[in-house]
Amino acid sequence: PSLLAHVGPMSGPDSGPAKRLRLDTDAQGLRPELIVFDLDACLWDPELYQLRDADGSFEFDDDRNVAVAASGEEVHLLGCTAAVFAELGSATSWKGTQVAIASCCEFRESAEFLLSRFQSADGQGVLADVVSAMEIHGGSKR
Repeated sequence: PSLLAHVGPMSGPDSGPAKRLRLDTDAQGLRPELIVFDLDACLWDPELYQLRDADGSFEFDDDRNVAVAASGEEVHLLGCTAAVFAELGSATSWKGTQVAIASCCEFRESAEFLLSRFQSADGQGVLADVVSAMEIHGGSKR
């Protein structure tokens, strides 16, 4: 199987199957050694700073794979994020590729909670299980 990826954000009107690209091996059959993801508006939406209570507690709806902030606002994975992480975590063709997170977020604990709860598409683990390195710098995007 081949990883499904998008050019740009994984949401919006151009995120349907017709706009998906196959991220295959290069001409020598090699995969990248490292793939780095941002968090807000890349893996999930809304961005944490947009929530009324982003540093408050979250409930998690496992059946829908959705986080619910104390304010009642929902945080959803974007596009094929769950499928991408499932493939990165289970496909032998990606075994030599590390996955990292690099993000600016003033709500680090909330971001770490979301990574530890959002399930990959195969239901075999959470996004954080696939991540080998994480750098989340504090700071406001407002």
